[in-house]
Amino acid sequence: MKHSIRIKLTLLLTFLTSSIILVSWIVNRTVGMEYYMRSEEKSLIKTYHQLEQLYLNTSNYTIDSNGNLKNEREQEMDILMSNTHFNVLILNENFEREYPKGERSNKMDKSMLLYLNTLIKARPGDGGNIDKFFEQGYLIQKNTVKDLDGEYLDLFGRIVDRQNESHLLILRSPIQTVQGAADISNRLFAYIGITMSV
Repeated sequence: MKHSIRIKLTLLLTFLTSSIILVSWIVNRTVGMEYYMRSEEKSLIKTYHQLEQLYLNTSNYTIDSNGNLKNEREQEMDILMSNTHFNVLILNENFEREYPKGERSNKMDKSMLLYLNTLIKARPGDGGNIDKFFEQGYLIQKNTVKDLDGEYLDLFGRIVDRQNESHLLILRSPIQTVQGAADISNRLFAYIGITMSV
C-alpha cells in the first residue's frame, strides 16, 4: 500500500511538472517574441530619455582643471552607449554628425543616415508616422535594411540640449538579437521538458 501511494505521488508530481513546463513552453512560443519586442521598445524609450537628460545636463565642450578643452558630452555618451546593445546616430541642427564622430563611422551609420533622410522628407499632417514623432518627440518603427541584410527596431527622435539646440537621433536595435533570445528561451524549455519526461 505504501509503495502504491509513493508511485502515485511520484507520477502526479512528474505529470504536474511536465504539464507546467509544456504550458510555459507553448506560451513562450506563442507570445514570447511579442513580449521580447515590447521589452526592446521599452529599452529604446528608456535609452532615449537617458539621452535627453544627458543632453540637458552636459555641455558639448568644457574646460578641465588644467585648462584643456574636453568633450564632456561625448565621454558621457560613450559610457551610456557602452551599457546598451543599440547603435546610435545623433545629428545637430545643421544635420552634421555629432555622435559618433566621423572617424568612428561605419556601414550601420550610413544606413541610419539614409533612413533619417527618408523620415525628414515625410510631410507632417499626412497622417503618417512623422505626425507621431512631432506629438511625442520620438517614433519607433520596424525596418528592413537590405544593405545590412536584416530587420531593425529603430527609434527616431529629437532631443534638445541646455543651449536649446535641437538634435536628431536614431537608436537602432537588431531584431535578430531579440529573436535569438526568444529561440534560446524556447530551446531551454524544450530541453527541460525532454529531460523531465525521461
